[in-house]
Amino acid sequence: MSSKSFISFYEGIDEIPVNQDLHNLELHFNRRRALYSDLGLPEALLSRADILEFGPGSGDNAIYLDSLSPRSLTLVDGSLPSIRSLTQKALEGSLQAASIVHSNIETFECNNFHDVVLCEGLIPGQADPVKVLRAAARHTKPGGVFVFTTACHVSLLSEVMRRSLHPLLCEVARSHQIDSLEFEISFFDKHLSRLRHSSRFTRDWVLDCIVHPWADRFEFNVADGIVALAHDFEFYSSNPRFMSDWRWYKSKTGPCNNMNALASEQFWNTRPVYLSTRSQVTHYSKGVSVRVSKLSNDIYEIHNQLRSKNDFNIELYNVMVEKAMKIAELCKAKHISEAMHGYSRGVGMLLEKKVDADFGEFASFWGRGQSYISMLRKK
Repeated sequence: MSSKSFISFYEGIDEIPVNQDLHNLELHFNRRRALYSDLGLPEALLSRADILEFGPGSGDNAIYLDSLSPRSLTLVDGSLPSIRSLTQKALEGSLQAASIVHSNIETFECNNFHDVVLCEGLIPGQADPVKVLRAAARHTKPGGVFVFTTACHVSLLSEVMRRSLHPLLCEVARSHQIDSLEFEISFFDKHLSRLRHSSRFTRDWVLDCIVHPWADRFEFNVADGIVALAHDFEFYSSNPRFMSDWRWYKSKTGPCNNMNALASEQFWNTRPVYLSTRSQVTHYSKGVSVRVSKLSNDIYEIHNQLRSKNDFNIELYNVMVEKAMKIAELCKAKHISEAMHGYSRGVGMLLEKKVDADFGEFASFWGRGQSYISMLRKK
């Protein structure tokens, strides 16, 4: 892995900033139950399964799996702060069935295959995402389910534009002689408060999504994942559920039935929907999808320039806004256009060293971030 990997960052700050708000445990469990059901993993199946999870982080999501008393639950993480968190939960009794293993994905070995293998929030951003993905997937039993998350520069656009503010926010904090992390927490708390159903703590989100130095390319999308695993796996389900299949079941006479190709094609037709949680249109032409993807990639490159030079060049911000406005025009999304006007105004206020910069409707502009894919290992 590169120096920008998750393990390097988490061990560098000596904490695992991915904690979930668990004050309402029933709500947390309901969310996990709904997610796994969408992925074709109802509780009755999970409760009888041998489950392996890579990168469980704080273990907040694993406690739901543990509550189902599966046949076995193995939690593997290469980060020492994660191992500390998992061990503490085991001591407190919220991880009673789990075996905790300190290991990287690539070097982990075990003597048996698993019914369900989970790899959440790990693949995009790796130096070699295909290598890591395949290393995790190989532990899935034939006929078993492998779950992983993907992300693309389209779905991450709102976060990329927020990440691009990091050098500017640090400069404003420095000029006012205030702590930069505390200033960013206060600044982005106003944005996260407008994201409905968010379960992350603002401090954790800022460390993980703003301060964290991402890779030069973060995208590893649905189609990338399908291609990487196509030889041994077949597309099963997803969250969000972007694919529909109207074929009569009796017409599916082959062992694979073209599910990988069908899912890849439909992903491209729905890709612009990932721009915003408020998107209404469900399908776009391939041409629009390609152009939106290209513009989003361009914006990520600008983000790299702003972050790598720790710079706040107004011209780069202007080009970024222009490209985002083109995306809004292509998608006929008025709320995105309004968000970009707010972003432009807010950047101008930050350049004037104003700590109370108003970003208007951009504060409520949030993309769909990561999406979940489940695949069946071929027999």
